[in-house]
Amino acid sequence: MLYFLRDQAAEGPGGEGPIKFDALQQLFGKQQVGELAGSTRRSRHAATVAKQEINWTNVFVTSTKPAAEGLQLVTVDIGKLAGDYTKPGQFIQVKANDSKPGFFAIASPPDPNNQGLIELLIKRQGDAAEAVCSVAEGGNVDVSPVMGKGFPIDKAPHETIKELLIFATGSGISPIRSLIESGALEVEKRHAVRLYYGTKNESSTAFKHLIPEWQDMGVTVKHVYSDDDRGYVQQAFKE
Repeated sequence: MLYFLRDQAAEGPGGEGPIKFDALQQLFGKQQVGELAGSTRRSRHAATVAKQEINWTNVFVTSTKPAAEGLQLVTVDIGKLAGDYTKPGQFIQVKANDSKPGFFAIASPPDPNNQGLIELLIKRQGDAAEAVCSVAEGGNVDVSPVMGKGFPIDKAPHETIKELLIFATGSGISPIRSLIESGALEVEKRHAVRLYYGTKNESSTAFKHLIPEWQDMGVTVKHVYSDDDRGYVQQAFKE
């Protein structure tokens, strides 16, 4: 989830689980907070495209490895299809071994050189996800074209939106990694960009080795483990 503040009126919140838009408005004021993207909106879009006829392409899995407890990082060579991956927040459908397709946000940033490789952070839950995660390196999966419009970051230009709040829990860090590493946030031109990242514990945290790099890019990362006494992201946000 991605929200923005129109100024630096207050210090931001965090927690594991969905951050309610109306709660942010109550905290900062209705005129101060805007919403750029949310999981509910993305789910609705996924439900719509699920009804469409899909042109499937058989591609290779070039790498597959655990990213954290219950999470798998799968690299797929989608070739020329990668040319349609232009904005962080886009996703792709993948299926393996005649399974039903799963919808997976692309975790790697768009590649201007169009090398064809994309990374998917997949939660090993459900038949579709398990089928894809079970494919060995060098194996094959079927993929759809790249889908979705991505994060509408153009609605929060750095000239007027000086502060961004980003919330991610669990596997929801996948498109957020793409967003940060793509440079689309233009962090250096804003007063503050803060990521509130909630996971159960250290072993269930994907991309923890990348957090120092994100911080070097200017993103303040507030990491919360729900197993700790501090609780969830929402609570950290209010501190």
